[in-house]
Amino acid sequence: MDYKNWKKDDFECITLSSLLMEKANEFKTALLKCVELSPNPEISDLINIHNMERFENIIKSICEKVKQISNRVLNSDTGDSAVEFETWILLGSMTEFALQSFLSIYFDDYQNTKWQQWEDFNKDEVLKHIKDTLNVLVEKDVISSNQKKSIVENANQHIKTHIKEHRVENISLEELIQLYNHIQVLKDDEIKMLRIIQINRNCIHSFKSREIGDYNELMRCVYFYICLLDILIQGLPDCDCYDDYCIVL
Repeated sequence: MDYKNWKKDDFECITLSSLLMEKANEFKTALLKCVELSPNPEISDLINIHNMERFENIIKSICEKVKQISNRVLNSDTGDSAVEFETWILLGSMTEFALQSFLSIYFDDYQNTKWQQWEDFNKDEVLKHIKDTLNVLVEKDVISSNQKKSIVENANQHIKTHIKEHRVENISLEELIQLYNHIQVLKDDEIKMLRIIQINRNCIHSFKSREIGDYNELMRCVYFYICLLDILIQGLPDCDCYDDYCIVL
């Protein structure tokens, strides 16, 4: 499967929705089989029949929206962009889910990466120095007491996010892209495609007016998602060999 060679004309000769549904079912089956055979009980808390059913239902929704958008384009009906917005949002969510699921299977390896964790970090000592420095600035009227309080609260909150483990299910798509780039599970061009999905998904949160990807870009990203699932499936452990549960991240 090669998303790089995707062309909008290809949509007439392949059923993208059927291909997506087929690959999603393969991904779901592979994940559940890994969970069933995994010796780590925590994995079953992260991946189970309930969230896989939710995954399947959302994929079905994406498939329906892809058909709807395609039919509209083929009939030269511009319509509104609401369906495209919804599709980008769902596609972004399912991309996040797929990347989280893959990490969940290799849960021990993920923990060993200590992703964005500051080890041997003395929180109390650091905060003490920050407060001492800020007190000097308050005395010199460089900042106010309220500003000092706000800075300390923000520093404390930021430190907290780096001294505890980032739970797989709480990692955002932005952080996932950074992590996958760091551990080099995906190639540079695949990371770029993830960025395209992320940017278009985030348009819904933007106060500023932004253009979302056009029909061809959306269809190409849907096809890339199918390829991404295939890449992740190929990277899952061989369930006939427990040793495959240990890879180097």
